[in-house]
Amino acid sequence: MVHLAVFDRESIKKFTLEFEQIFYKGDGKGMAAYYTKDAQLIGEGVNIQGRSAIEDFWHTTCQHAVMLKMKRSITLDSIETTDSMCYAVCTLSLQIETLNGTVNKKVKDVTIWKYVDGIWQIEMDISTPLS
Repeated sequence: MVHLAVFDRESIKKFTLEFEQIFYKGDGKGMAAYYTKDAQLIGEGVNIQGRSAIEDFWHTTCQHAVMLKMKRSITLDSIETTDSMCYAVCTLSLQIETLNGTVNKKVKDVTIWKYVDGIWQIEMDISTPLS
C-alpha cells in the first residue's frame, strides 16, 4: 500500500494506480485502509460512514465487478492542496459486459483528503455518474 506522506500530482497518480490494483484483487480492506476512521462515502444510492462500512462496500463492489467482467480506470483531472486538507477530482471510466453487449459509463469522483498521523487519508469520497 502506498502511504501518501505528500499530496501532489505524482503521489495521487501513484495512488490511483495502486487503488486500481487493489480493486482488481478484490481487497476491500486494502481499499478502505486509505480512508480515515470516520470517512464518508457518498454516491448513487450510497451514503455510508466509517472505515468498516466502506470496507464492506468495496468488498461487495469488487465482487459485483468480477461478475460483470467490469473494467475500471481512474483519470486524475485535478488536485488542490492546503496544509491540512486537500482534494482530488477524477473521472472513472467503467466498461461493463451485459447480455446486450458492452456498456461504457463515466463517473466523476471527488475525494477530500485529511492529514492524519503523518499521512494523507480520504475523509470524504463523493461520486456521481456522468453517463
